[in-house]
Amino acid sequence: MSNHSGSFRRSSRPQQNARGGAEASILPFRSVIASPRIWLLVGDKLGDNQQVELIANRLTERLNWQVDVKQLRFKDAYRVGKPEFRSDHSHVDWDESDAVVQPWPDLVITVGRRPSMVALWIKE
Repeated sequence: MSNHSGSFRRSSRPQQNARGGAEASILPFRSVIASPRIWLLVGDKLGDNQQVELIANRLTERLNWQVDVKQLRFKDAYRVGKPEFRSDHSHVDWDESDAVVQPWPDLVITVGRRPSMVALWIKE
């Protein structure tokens, strides 16, 4: 339907959230029947981890998807220093980190240079 100005009116009202405002979503798709296997790779940077957790909360609240958190600890030489960015996991202290083994996930969510290198390695 168009109004006199030539713009279109919405045929349905947006959903209202608990505070009465329009519900915003970062997820434009509907839930699927089978939940994908999702890993969150978190490191030692609180701000990075909070971003990952925010996305994970949306996935679990909106889609009822389950996520597995994989805590990565890094070798002393890489706690402050940054390794060359590439698909690699040699900077991870695997004795102190959660296991990152098969079955591989359908989706990996992470933020930051060092965890992202591990995500690229998983992709391979």
